[in-house]
Amino acid sequence: MLERELPQGIGGQQAMEWSRRGGWRGIVFSIAAGVSVLCALALASSAAAETTVAFTTQGCTTWTVPTDVTSVQIQATGGAGGGAGGGAGGLGDGVSGTLSGLVGGTQVLDVCVNQGGGLGRNSGGGGGGASGVSSGSDFSSPVLVAGGGGGGGAFGGGGAGGSAGMPVAGSGQNTVVGGGGGGNNTTATGGAAGTSTQPLCNGVSGGQFDAAGPGPGGASGASLCGDGGGAGGGGYFGGGGGASSGIGGAGGGGGSDFCAVAITSCNVSSGAGTQTTAGPGTGEAQVTITYAANPTAPTNPTPIPGKDPKCKQLRKKLKRQQKGLPKAGSEKKQAMIQANIADTKRRLQKLGC
Repeated sequence: MLERELPQGIGGQQAMEWSRRGGWRGIVFSIAAGVSVLCALALASSAAAETTVAFTTQGCTTWTVPTDVTSVQIQATGGAGGGAGGGAGGLGDGVSGTLSGLVGGTQVLDVCVNQGGGLGRNSGGGGGGASGVSSGSDFSSPVLVAGGGGGGGAFGGGGAGGSAGMPVAGSGQNTVVGGGGGGNNTTATGGAAGTSTQPLCNGVSGGQFDAAGPGPGGASGASLCGDGGGAGGGGYFGGGGGASSGIGGAGGGGGSDFCAVAITSCNVSSGAGTQTTAGPGTGEAQVTITYAANPTAPTNPTPIPGKDPKCKQLRKKLKRQQKGLPKAGSEKKQAMIQANIADTKRRLQKLGC
């Protein structure tokens, strides 16, 4: 739109139209249009462009907030739990929000992708990893976490894994043995282990986040018990592992999602994590951080010697004073004007005029 408006500026045909009553009305209109366009361009150029950084590889890494950035938008997606030929894996969640009050140039964030999924044993499905962001150089102070889904139990009679959730994630499906519980923010505990009549076949409870990363999901029941249960998904609190049995393992619990008080506009997209792997594709575990640097206020340029706007005013003043000197009647008045002339000359010299 701006490109179409520019020809209507000072150089346009409107500027050359004379009106006997209005004079050069066209040129006044054109100048106003040109100034409006220039102002619009200046405002557009001062607006900072958004930049998005994508973390799509499994693991944890630190990221330094760029200079002049005080706020970032975070989008995290947890991984899905693995299927096991019987029970389907639970789904991970997507969690987004805005983190403000950052110190650009020095503050560090720890970013983890697809971390903490539990170990599925004896063909039980592995737990989906959680993705999220923590304040600092490790994961001790998480601000946003998207949980992973629990793994499915092995073979035809296996139970489905529980999906991620907030404040409590879904539990794994029971078979003849117990499914793992979901991570629970309300009670601040990892998901309970799925149980069996044979203690060796029990799953392992989920854990809490720590410096290494999101809360780990619990492993499934021991392999000597036949069909393995599904493992728990990673999360703020990880899900519990499902128990194993000879006729179908139980599902693992999902990991819990989390938004700290520092996060505004927290939003959970249930079931957004549909893939077990990390990557840039839809449904894969990942984290993106979007930011815009705050425009630096322009500084007033240092006046060039001899180009100060006051020079012109002082020269006019000096000229008036010099013209008035011959007209001064009394010696006292002449002396006063001469003193004023000397003062004006000193000021011109001081400004480099």
